[in-house]
Parts: sequence; C-alpha cells; structure tokens
Amino acid sequence: MIGRAKEQQVLKNLALSGEAEFVVVYGRRRVGKTYLVRETFENTFFFSYTGIARVSAGKQIARFENTLRTYGWSGHRIRTWFDAFGALRELIAAGSKDEPLIVFIDEMPWMDNKKSDFISAFEHFALLERMGIRSKEPHLDCLRVSNLLDYQKDIQKQRRAL
Repeated sequence: MIGRAKEQQVLKNLALSGEAEFVVVYGRRRVGKTYLVRETFENTFFFSYTGIARVSAGKQIARFENTLRTYGWSGHRIRTWFDAFGALRELIAAGSKDEPLIVFIDEMPWMDNKKSDFISAFEHFALLERMGIRSKEPHLDCLRVSNLLDYQKDIQKQRRAL
C-alpha cells in the first residue's frame, strides 16, 4: 500500500490500545477506505460484515445472522438489530481474552433502514463495550462521506430523545 503508512499506523495503534475503540473511516467514494482497513489487518478480523444496499431491514438482519453463524455463533433466531448486536456480544465474549478482536462493519449506513432501530441498537452495543463489559475490540466502520453527515444527524437526534 503506497502513501498510507500514517493511516495504517494509527489503525494498528488503536488495535493495540487495550481498550474497546470505535473508529470511523470516511471519505469520498472509491478512494480505498475498505482496502486500507483490509490491507492493514490482512483480513484477519474476528468478525466482518458488509451492509447491503437497498434491501429491507429483515433481509439485512438475516444476512447479519448468517454471517454470525459462519463465525461460529449458534444462538437463537435473530429478529431485530438489538438481537443481532446481542449475538455479536456473545460471539465476542467467547473470543480470545489475550489479543485484540477486530470487528469490521463496512457500509454501515446501508444497514440503517427506516424503523429498523439500527442506530439505537448499535449505540447500545457500543456503549456496553465502552463501559468495559468486554474490552480489546476495536470496531472499524467504513462510511461514505456523503452518508456520514446524515448518519451523524440521526445519531444526534437519537441522543436528544434520551
């Protein structure tokens, strides 16, 4: 990878921080955000999921569940994003306690459909991780900059509602 040594070092340092980290990689379309993350960590993610464009929340959740199962989760059927992130927490809890577990979620805005409660569920998941329920899992997310501002506004609205 040419010209990305600084960005790669930042990502690696966060992965080794010993804390649960949340990283958003954003920029214009087609500049290599996903490639940067995948190359930096050599596709050695504890869990990786890519959102699907223009599908219902139900289909998105079903695909997330199937992905969890390919990583070894064997729990109950998932119906909501709260269930989905609960299942991801179970998978993380079963993971190694001695090394960083990197959870990579790509194209996150595609996962947030109307009335899906995705933002609330993800915030709940991230809050529990930050409170130290389980540390050593940097969460890496690649967002397109065109979606980032709308996504941040939605999160701010959710926080004000609390």
